[in-house]
Amino acid sequence: MLINFTVKNFFSFYNKANLNFAFSPKESIQFKNNIIFSYMDNGRKKSVLNSMVIFGSNASGKSNLLKGIMALKNLLESGYTNNKVEDIALEVSPFRFKDNGDIELSISEILLKDSKYFVKYDIGIDPIDYRIKYEKLTSRKLLKTRISNDEKVIFERVDQEIVHADKEISAVIEQLNVNNNNYKPMLSIVVNNFNSSRKQFESTISSWSYQTMIMFYHEVVDNIVIEQNKSVQNKKIAEKLINDSNFKSELLNELRNFDFAISDFEVKDITQSVIANLVSLPESAIETLSRDKVYDIRTLHNVEGKKFKLVYDQESDGTLRFINQFINIYDCIRNGKTYICDEFENKYHPLIQRAIIDMFMNEGIDRRCQFIFTSHNVDLLNSDIFAKEQIQFIDKTRKTQDSELYGLDEFKEVSYSNHNWKNLYMDGRFGAI
Repeated sequence: MLINFTVKNFFSFYNKANLNFAFSPKESIQFKNNIIFSYMDNGRKKSVLNSMVIFGSNASGKSNLLKGIMALKNLLESGYTNNKVEDIALEVSPFRFKDNGDIELSISEILLKDSKYFVKYDIGIDPIDYRIKYEKLTSRKLLKTRISNDEKVIFERVDQEIVHADKEISAVIEQLNVNNNNYKPMLSIVVNNFNSSRKQFESTISSWSYQTMIMFYHEVVDNIVIEQNKSVQNKKIAEKLINDSNFKSELLNELRNFDFAISDFEVKDITQSVIANLVSLPESAIETLSRDKVYDIRTLHNVEGKKFKLVYDQESDGTLRFINQFINIYDCIRNGKTYICDEFENKYHPLIQRAIIDMFMNEGIDRRCQFIFTSHNVDLLNSDIFAKEQIQFIDKTRKTQDSELYGLDEFKEVSYSNHNWKNLYMDGRFGAI
């Protein structure tokens, strides 16, 4: 469950930008309806919200904030393979118009294990040579009335030196902390390069610190889902339609609700026929194709009592985007994940936008899915939909070219009942326009 994400000296963000999901309780019904978890912090209740919408003008830095989350996710997922500066420079870039120290990324999650823990991960990257300057993973237990003051440092790294490692995992850290880790996050190395089947490390594998590292890693890598390009999604959709009848049923139901006119899907594995039609294909390419699979997807339409088939890519862009997104929406809602979408309104009618938002909001007391998206649709600046705390703005200062993130809740004079948020925004009262 995402609690906080912070970037500094990252693309257009010169100063620290803090995207926060945890707030002190508010009296508005919009706030209360969108709480997915609560905990105590120094005797005061904190409530975690289920969604965040980010507004701002073109080139204000909205996408850069989401890039930060994607960069952190990618660094953990594949960073253990980084061997050269280009590997990490593809993910991050400093603010180019003024020096401001290291590139900083930080993320905080609440892990719901046997007990509840607040876990925070920080990484700093040199803005010139892209070496990892520091890395730290810490944990604090959520107690009945507060977050424990006893911060447990699971590991801490400065340059290539591990300056602290919890005794439960110190043997593993020492084994893996070899030369040429300049561009490799230690957390990524431990999860992906450590042979956990070796008997001498049985006690380490079962230890609290190691299990927390694994759980936190998967909370970021697996449970933060970012909208993918269409070619990647087509394969996932084909396999999901074949293997998950519940997914197929719900997708068809939503398509009918939105009047997309698709009555069914037909999916065929055409891998072998593709291979057969390719002349002189190298053995390695055949192995890759056989492993990755090629599918033909058709949509079925009932028109005046007759059935017709369309090639999948002949459907409208809006239809294809909805189907591509729905596989992630379905996954996130059912498994308590965080879904991230840039330019959410692109190719969507306003009613479809609202319906997708409603899938995440007010979705049930036992669900902990979250939704982060950017938008230019000012109709979503609506006090009937969102709490003030769920609306964020990004404004870029013309003189310095740096982006600033701030929330509608900072405008204390703005109320739910006596102000039209859309009109105030269009009048320039909130900036970011």
